[in-house]
Amino acid sequence: MSDTQENVTPEIEEQAAKEESTLFSAPAKVEKQKPGKKRVLPLIITLCVLVVLGGGVTAAYFGGLFNEEETSEVSEEESEVLLPSLADYSATGISAIEKITVKNDTGTYSLVAGEHGEMVVEGYEDLPRDAAAVENLLVQYTAVTPDLVIAENPTDEQLAACGLDKPAITVTTKYTDGKTLTMQYGRVATGGSSGYYGMEQGGDTVWLFREDYYQAAMNDKTYYVGKTLMTAPSPKDSDSVGTTKLKAMTLSGGNRAEDVSMRYVSPDDGESIKLCGKYVLEKPYFRPTDSNVTGEWDTELCGLYGATIAAIHPTDADLQKYGLTAPRAVTTMTFGVYVATDEKGNALDKPSWYNEVSYTISLGNRTEDDTYYALLDGVDIVYTVNAATVPWAETDYEELVNKSLFLRYITELSGINATVGGDTYALKFTHGKQKDENGSETATLKATLNGKDVPEGNVRSLYEAMMSVKRVAIAADAKTPSDTSALTLELLPLSGETDTAFAFRPYSANRYLCVANDGEKFLVKAADVETLTAQLNTLAALGDESDNASKKAAKETSKKNNP
Repeated sequence: MSDTQENVTPEIEEQAAKEESTLFSAPAKVEKQKPGKKRVLPLIITLCVLVVLGGGVTAAYFGGLFNEEETSEVSEEESEVLLPSLADYSATGISAIEKITVKNDTGTYSLVAGEHGEMVVEGYEDLPRDAAAVENLLVQYTAVTPDLVIAENPTDEQLAACGLDKPAITVTTKYTDGKTLTMQYGRVATGGSSGYYGMEQGGDTVWLFREDYYQAAMNDKTYYVGKTLMTAPSPKDSDSVGTTKLKAMTLSGGNRAEDVSMRYVSPDDGESIKLCGKYVLEKPYFRPTDSNVTGEWDTELCGLYGATIAAIHPTDADLQKYGLTAPRAVTTMTFGVYVATDEKGNALDKPSWYNEVSYTISLGNRTEDDTYYALLDGVDIVYTVNAATVPWAETDYEELVNKSLFLRYITELSGINATVGGDTYALKFTHGKQKDENGSETATLKATLNGKDVPEGNVRSLYEAMMSVKRVAIAADAKTPSDTSALTLELLPLSGETDTAFAFRPYSANRYLCVANDGEKFLVKAADVETLTAQLNTLAALGDESDNASKKAAKETSKKNNP
C-alpha cells in the first residue's frame, strides 16, 4: 500500500471508491494517481459571483440547471484515473494503449500499432509519423483524470447545457489489459475555470476535464503524419569538429530557362574562388556564386518542415490541382558532415565529407498564404511549405552567379592579353616583395606592355577597373553583333591553367554584349568597358613615353661614351 493510501481516512476512501465506481468499475483496487493542477475554486467562486451580480448571466450559461452543491472538487489526494490499473505513459514511456479511435468534426480515425510497434494512423502505416503528436495523444489517454464533478445523473437539459447531448469529440481507447474506455466531450467550460465538460459514454456523471484531453483529440488524422521533409545527418559522437552542411544542390523545373547545379567549394578551386563565397556553380557555367544570395545556405537549408498536409496518397487529379504534374521547381540537395579542421583547429589540406544523404523535392503552385505545394520523392504526401523556408524556389542562375567578371588576385596572374580595336597588347607581370624599415613585407609589381615598361600604379588602376566590371543582365538569346569586338581581355594565370576571357561588343547606347570564352553571353555597362579601353590606351601611351625616354637616355649615354 502506498503512503497516499495509508493517509486516506475511511470516509474519504469510501467516497473515492464511490466516485470511481461511477466512472469505471476496476477489477481491483490500485494506487491512486494525482490528476494534475486543479481549477476548482475559480469555477465555484465565479458561479457564486454570477449568481449574486446577475441571475440572467448565469441563466444564459446554465439555465439554472446546476446547484452549487452539485459541482464539487475532486481532491488531489483522492482522485482516481478512470483506468487506474494502467501505467502513466508520461512516466514510463511505454504505451498501454492497443488502439485509440477519435471521432470529431473532421471524421473518424484510429491509431494502431505499426510494423515496429509504434502507434500510427490506421491506413497510413506506409507514411512517416509525427512522433510528438502521437505521443501527446498517448500521454493524455493512458491516464485519464477529471478535475471536477459537475453533475451526477444529469438531466437532458443539463447535458445540453454542457454540449454533451451532441458531443463534439468521442475518444474510444482499447488498452493492452483488455479494458476499453469511451470518453465524450462537450463544450468549453464557462466562468473562470479552464477545461471542457465530458463524461464516459453511457455513464451518469458529468465532469470537468483539463483542456489537454480535448485538444489532443481535436485534430484531423493528418495531424499525426510526419511533416519533416528533410533532416540533414548529424556528426558522429566521436567527432568534435565535423559540421552538418549542404554539400551540393541542383535546380530545375518549369520556371527556369536552364538547369543549375552548385556545390561547396574545395581546395582545388583556388583561393580567389573560395573567397567569393561558400559555393561554386558548375552548371550551366563554372562560376563562383553570389554570397549575398547563398550566404548561409550551408546551414540554413539543413532541414525542411511542412506547414500543413494537403493530400495523403494524392491522385493524378490532386497532383494536377496542386501544380505538381509539371513542377515549377525541382531540387536535389545533398547533405553531409564536413570536416575541415583537426581537433586543434588547424585547417586540413584535404577537407572531407561523410554521412551523405540526398533528398529530391518538387514545388508546385504558390498559394495566397505564401506557401508552396511540395512533394518529397518516396513519400506519397502533398505538403505545403512556407516560402521563406525554400529561398531557392524562384532563384535562377542569373541570381545565383557572382556578378563580378574578373575574380583573380593580380598576384595569381602572369599577365593579361588585350585587344583594343585592331591593336594588340601583351601585359606581362613580374611579382616580388620588399621590406620596409619596420621589416614588413609588401608585394611589388613590375609590368611591361608589349615589352615596354609601364608604371605599377597605372597597371593596378587598370586591374581595379577590371574588378569593377559587373554583369547587369543575362543575354543567352542575344545575337552577336556582326562587327568586331571593341575590347577583348584574357587573364593568364601563373599556374598555366586555362582562365576566363571576354570579348566586348557594342550592343546598345549604354550596354555592351560580353561573350565569354566558354560561350556564356550577358550584358555589361558601356561606361565600364569604355573605362577599360581608356586605361589601356593610357598604358600604351605611357609605355611609348617610357620607351622614348629609355632610347633618349641610351643615346645620350652613347654620345658620352663615344664623343
